[in-house]
Amino acid sequence: MTNTWWIVQKRYSQVPFPRRHFCIDNAHIIQERRDGLQEFMAFIIWLRYTCQFLADLPGPTRHKAQYIVNLISRFIEQPVEVEEEAAHIMLTLFT
Repeated sequence: MTNTWWIVQKRYSQVPFPRRHFCIDNAHIIQERRDGLQEFMAFIIWLRYTCQFLADLPGPTRHKAQYIVNLISRFIEQPVEVEEEAAHIMLTLFT
C-alpha cells in the first residue's frame, strides 16, 4: 500500500451494486448505494494488490496477473505517482 491518494471518478452505472429506484431515493437507499460503491472499490484495490504480488512471482500465472493489474489500474485511473511510490516501497523492502 502507498500513502498517495487520488480520486476515482466513476458513474454508479459503471460498477455492480444496488441500482437506483424509480421512486425518490431516500437516505437508506443512498447509503446502501454509497456502501456498495465503497465495498466494490475496496475489493478492486485488494484484487489489484493481490495480482501485483502474483505478477512479481515466477510462474505460469505471472502474465495473467499482470494483465489484471493493468486492467484495474486503467479502470481506477491510477496516477503514475502511485505506481512509482509502490515500486520505491518494494525496492526498500527487498534490498
